[in-house]
Amino acid sequence: MKIFIAGILIITNITVLFAQTATISNIRVTALRDGSGMVEVQYDLEGQNAYNLSLEVSFDDSNTFTPIPAAHLSGDVLQQTSGTNKLLLWNGLASFPDAYSKESSLKVIVIQTMLKGNLIDGLVSYWNLNGNLNDAHNTNHGNAASGVTSLKAEGVINQCPYFNGSSNAYITFGNDQSLNITGTAITMSAWVYNEKTTGLADIISKGRDYTSNYGYHLRWYNNPQSLNAIYRLTNGTNNTVRITGLKNETWYHIASTFDGIYGKLYLNGQLVSVTEQHGSIGNAITQFVIGAHSAGPSGWGYQWKGKIDEVAVWNRVLSEAEVQLLYNDSNGLSYPF
Repeated sequence: MKIFIAGILIITNITVLFAQTATISNIRVTALRDGSGMVEVQYDLEGQNAYNLSLEVSFDDSNTFTPIPAAHLSGDVLQQTSGTNKLLLWNGLASFPDAYSKESSLKVIVIQTMLKGNLIDGLVSYWNLNGNLNDAHNTNHGNAASGVTSLKAEGVINQCPYFNGSSNAYITFGNDQSLNITGTAITMSAWVYNEKTTGLADIISKGRDYTSNYGYHLRWYNNPQSLNAIYRLTNGTNNTVRITGLKNETWYHIASTFDGIYGKLYLNGQLVSVTEQHGSIGNAITQFVIGAHSAGPSGWGYQWKGKIDEVAVWNRVLSEAEVQLLYNDSNGLSYPF
């Protein structure tokens, strides 16, 4: 059914499919009749925020939904707030007139819906590392040493720092109390690209390499290539989770959680390793560091060679579904934290 109102064609009989659950209502598709060839989707988000929302539109040709060419169609919304929102999907309708000239319905498919509120909960700091070292969520901004030779290397999402592997290849973020995550709830997340072929290299480090200092680390090992998440506990033990079979010069999304009993490691969105070791993370007095071991001020070790992107820490345990959202099928997403 077609209804003309003030030069706008409102196409009803909308089919809405959700790839992931979200509360979205009042969806309608409009096509302007003034020659501009615009397809617009208007929708309401009920009481919540969403981001990285992707939609597709198809039209019903003889009861078969035919996709509008993808080159004219895709639209990603980096951030939407609750209430009415609009998304321009296509500004080339005139080149494909059947989309509105037929007596047909349109089908709106929500490709991906992530709820910002969920991932914000418990977030301590998020560094998108997109040409700068600012904390996008908090005030834990970074300072790069001279071995970080660029802040504009090609990252998973836009730009990222490049670490040359020298003794000065690290970024420090101070020792704010918010980063002294203790107790039984933590999550670390980062995209990493390693070029170092020998020794160790720290991705995230808060605390020294002995139990009396406590803290947490994400650490890469070479020969063979592997990765450990290390949680140093007040009972004098470590919960160390390990994954093997990694390759150099390959982007990986790494996430790790600890809940006081189980340490878990996720590789590219999939849970691959679990270690049971009961305890509570102790307070680390050193700075939070990306790209080296937090041994300072007497010196730094385990320097990274390669790239690190989209680093975050939470003071809660993310679920497996939330880790999969961070990974996003290897595409990576720029989150509005």
